[in-house]
Amino acid sequence: MTNNKSINELIVEAREIKSATPSFVVELVRGQGGLYETTSKIDTDANLTFQGKQAKKGRVKKVAEYVLMTEMKERREKYGALLDEAEKQVRAKLTPQFEDLEESDRILYDAEISDLKTKVLLSVDEKLSMQYLEKMVNLASKNGKTAHELQGYLTGQLAEMVGKSQNLAHIRPQLLTMSKKLARASQVDDFDGIKAQLNDINEMREVAFAIGQTQTAITENIGHVAGRYVNNPTKYFEDHSETVEFVEGKIENHKRFGHDLYSE
Repeated sequence: MTNNKSINELIVEAREIKSATPSFVVELVRGQGGLYETTSKIDTDANLTFQGKQAKKGRVKKVAEYVLMTEMKERREKYGALLDEAEKQVRAKLTPQFEDLEESDRILYDAEISDLKTKVLLSVDEKLSMQYLEKMVNLASKNGKTAHELQGYLTGQLAEMVGKSQNLAHIRPQLLTMSKKLARASQVDDFDGIKAQLNDINEMREVAFAIGQTQTAITENIGHVAGRYVNNPTKYFEDHSETVEFVEGKIENHKRFGHDLYSE
């Protein structure tokens, strides 16, 4: 989706879609041309028997069920698209464009790191290897870009040292300190805040749109199927394809030929 909105604007819009659900349900049930009004007209239709009235009211509820599920599916899709865009923008903040070293500093840095890597490779002394690694981390941690570049190498070296060390209890704290230092240096500002935003977005994806009195009203007025699927409308269209096909046919005939939407 093309978007010029901020993360906060996207989140607010998504929440508004969710929070508008109860008012939509009220309108569907009690509004003009809604469920109550339609069933009341059926109750006063002298041309229908009691059984005929009950059957027709059942069809009215099926149409209302379909209308509700269609609306909820559209709401969920819009809601999800807004959260997708918000998440995309948040994740973009995790991949900053760090400034590189000045050209001369880069040449000196690359040479020193290369020399230290060679020393680590050739070293047979664990203590010396640790010193070389620590020096590399200290050098790389002065710049976000170089810190990010060294992370993969450091991870591989730490795994190798943990696997072959005879003195793991002693070196583990040092290895952990080096890893944390390099990670902090390569992280963007407010890293924890960004992670919290991503967690909030993930939690929003799981929330139900219709709960409490709203869900109860749906179940009591439209039916148990509607109450059960209102928070998972996509599944409704999968599980109740025959009902969907029946109602869509009724709607099409009503639009094209003016047929009674609730006839047999």
